[in-house]
Amino acid sequence: MVKKKVYISGCGGMLGEGFYQQFSAEYELKCTDIDVNDDWLLYLDARDLDAYREDVCSFNPDYLFHLGAYTDLEFCELNSDKTYITNTLSVENAVYIANQLNIPLLYISTAGIFDGEKDAYDDWDIPTPLGCYSRSKYAGELFVKENVRRHLICRAGWMMGSGPKKDKKFIQKIMRQIKIGVKELNVVNDKLGTPTYTHDFAKNVKLLIEKEYWGLYNMVCEGETSRLEVAKELLSILKLDNEIKINEVSSEYFKKEYFAERPQSERLVNKKLNLRDLNVMRNWKVALREYVNDYYSDYLSQYSLPLPILSLKIGENMRDNVFFSVMICCYNSEQYLRETLDSVVNQTYKNWEIVAINDGSTDKTEEILLEYKSKGVPITYCIQENYGFAAARNKAVELSKGEWIVLIDHDDICLPKRLEIQANHIRENPSVKLFFANTVHFDDNGNEIRRGFDRINPCELSLRKGKAMNSLLAFNNFIDTVSVIFNKNAALSIGVFDTSYKYVVDYDFFLRMGLTFDLFGSEELVSKWRVHKGQASQRMGTIIFKELNQVDYKYFRSNYVTNKTRVRMILHFVRRCLKRVLFS
Repeated sequence: MVKKKVYISGCGGMLGEGFYQQFSAEYELKCTDIDVNDDWLLYLDARDLDAYREDVCSFNPDYLFHLGAYTDLEFCELNSDKTYITNTLSVENAVYIANQLNIPLLYISTAGIFDGEKDAYDDWDIPTPLGCYSRSKYAGELFVKENVRRHLICRAGWMMGSGPKKDKKFIQKIMRQIKIGVKELNVVNDKLGTPTYTHDFAKNVKLLIEKEYWGLYNMVCEGETSRLEVAKELLSILKLDNEIKINEVSSEYFKKEYFAERPQSERLVNKKLNLRDLNVMRNWKVALREYVNDYYSDYLSQYSLPLPILSLKIGENMRDNVFFSVMICCYNSEQYLRETLDSVVNQTYKNWEIVAINDGSTDKTEEILLEYKSKGVPITYCIQENYGFAAARNKAVELSKGEWIVLIDHDDICLPKRLEIQANHIRENPSVKLFFANTVHFDDNGNEIRRGFDRINPCELSLRKGKAMNSLLAFNNFIDTVSVIFNKNAALSIGVFDTSYKYVVDYDFFLRMGLTFDLFGSEELVSKWRVHKGQASQRMGTIIFKELNQVDYKYFRSNYVTNKTRVRMILHFVRRCLKRVLFS
């Protein structure tokens, strides 16, 4: 018997893993995502209608499942345009494709589209979304409902599934705290909802497809509950309820971190599934126990702590008040991360913290960071979905306690006296808001390739505000990111890092800082920059070529750029085009 074919877009997350596990044996699948984090995934950006259409049509599936969405409410509030493009317009793309092929479309919605004024909501209650995320999801619902004849719209609740590799939600957040040895958990007592186990959800979708019962369905685990009750049940399953204390707090306690408006109640009732006698969603306690047993059986026992205990404390016994927040943004960084962290720990200057942003890693990045944190290294740790480089940088700025922020990437190295040297630079140059210095470029074998100032010595150029920007444009960005420190308030005043860019994020930031503030360069070596195969900054691909031209063109037209600088910019553009032609 020939298997029916299902195309699943946005399949790289926790729900996608559940669908893959439940459908792969009986259906021929093509699973795609922008984050290719499993060997059964292929790359596809559903926001690109032409690419999406071509890929789905070439597979010629019997069903199209559209799973992808931004689900971090704070990110959505801060990035409304990106949210609507990803959560709403890409859904419209899926609708066009499903209609072209005359196939059913599955769309995933959320309990968050209700305002929480009622205790629980059935399938026929009218949504009243509160924020950008919920509005974008409800807009997707409406478009699918109004434009696809054979559609399934399935509303999920508090999602749980896929284990520590992909789960970024409540259960994994609790498990992560337990893993690093936390003995008290602060849990909100004013949020009501219904958990949704990804495997049960996928099974119920499969049943509806087989029965061809199209339409809109609430699809959550049975049993209404709260965040507090879920946390207590999790500790009970782990047999830790007598070892870990739960402190009940209100949502106000987390208001700074979770500032997006959330409904008090997100409880759904599977009314329609029950009336059709098609509800296979189990009680949430049963599903949670199975989830923990299947995905977390050795999660807590595997944690090893080989580092010596450190006693670093922020600002303790410091002879001055220059305090650094060392920003390390990580994505699948396990290969080099320890070396980077050790280079910070071994600084001769000790008045610092690390702010580590895990941008949706699927390897052992989190385990390494939590290991160092548990041994006393002052790390502020945050994990988020894979929103990209600029978003991770901005999150780190937000969480930084220091007035001065240090840039070092997850595969690079700070030389032992870096912070000591740059603290002196700050004291000696009170008007400067961004400092940089010389660096060593080295390969994966540790061999020196060259030094950052070999091609041009920027210390010989004008780095006063305005002129610094012209120097950067005229001499093609001579600042190595791994040597940079900048003033937090100054960065906030210019809008920090621009999330519309993927590869030229730092270059654009340096230009804006150089337009507004004085810069300072030093010939002293402070860092080592690893140059390895596959590094984004070493590829002159389509995206970086386009982004460099966009940045340069923006400044080329401005009144701040001199004619002499414009001439040099034209020469850079010609060289860039030649390089593109010769090496493409």
